[in-house]
Amino acid sequence: MKRTLSLVLVAVLALLPACMKLSVGNTVNADGSGDMEMSLGYKLDTVEMLKGMVEGQMGEEGGEGEDPFAKMDEVFDEKKMKESMTKAGMHDVTTKIEEKDGWKTMTVKGKIKSYDEMMKKASESDDVKKAKAEDPEVGAMMDKLMGGSFGFFKTDKEDVVKMSLIPPIGDLLPGGEENPLEKLDEMDEDQRAMIEQQMEQMRAMFALDQMKVEMRVRLPGEIIDAQGVKKDEKDANVATWTLKGADVGLDSVKSMFGMKNGLWVKFKKPANFGITLKEEKKAESKPVGGTTPKSPEKKSGEEEKKKKEDG
Repeated sequence: MKRTLSLVLVAVLALLPACMKLSVGNTVNADGSGDMEMSLGYKLDTVEMLKGMVEGQMGEEGGEGEDPFAKMDEVFDEKKMKESMTKAGMHDVTTKIEEKDGWKTMTVKGKIKSYDEMMKKASESDDVKKAKAEDPEVGAMMDKLMGGSFGFFKTDKEDVVKMSLIPPIGDLLPGGEENPLEKLDEMDEDQRAMIEQQMEQMRAMFALDQMKVEMRVRLPGEIIDAQGVKKDEKDANVATWTLKGADVGLDSVKSMFGMKNGLWVKFKKPANFGITLKEEKKAESKPVGGTTPKSPEKKSGEEEKKKKEDG
């Protein structure tokens, strides 16, 4: 149990860009086009500290391993970022990098000619193909995320559209696999105290309180319902999801900050809406542990048979 909880903690912390700030804003137009603006930054001294820790660990273990920060360097390469965004279906992409107040930040802006085209490219991307080849389960999760669970869906009302920002975690797991977040509910008081103490240490070490992730979307119709996101008080067409490092704790992790149940909005469909709507697939009900419980009748029959054999 202790090992399982440690693995859960590691997995959770891997999801938290503790020394980073990320802001993504999307505008969806009625004709299916749009705009995107992203700001991604990291705290310079914290990353340098992490690099030192990793280099020291790799030196102790001997040999040369893959540089875990290589991907970060690629992300903050303006040329590669522009190429990546253009390949994903954006145009008129601009990038800008600046260092200020101890943070290195990249701002990316671009236009989306067609959300239909962009989502199709995402589901057929090299990243998805590579993931499928290297790890079928991870590839399947990415395929579900990019190709089926994210996007625009029909609802039971002709004039209402559902936009899924992030699907429920359970929808992305391979069939029958247990959601690792359920393990957090099995902790006793001592285990909970241990995990909370470790999280506080990570909070202080990696400037977790300065971490902030935000998603903002402007839609072409009034938002009438939402899950996990907040409707703007001044603009009925805007919804925002925010995660602050200061709010991160065991209770928020258990719900995955709203993502355990997914993030979505429903809005009024404008005339001549230019985005193809998908049929939403209903998630299959899976019991915890990924196994189907035996019915009382079946269980009783098996017990009777065992009694007769023992007798």
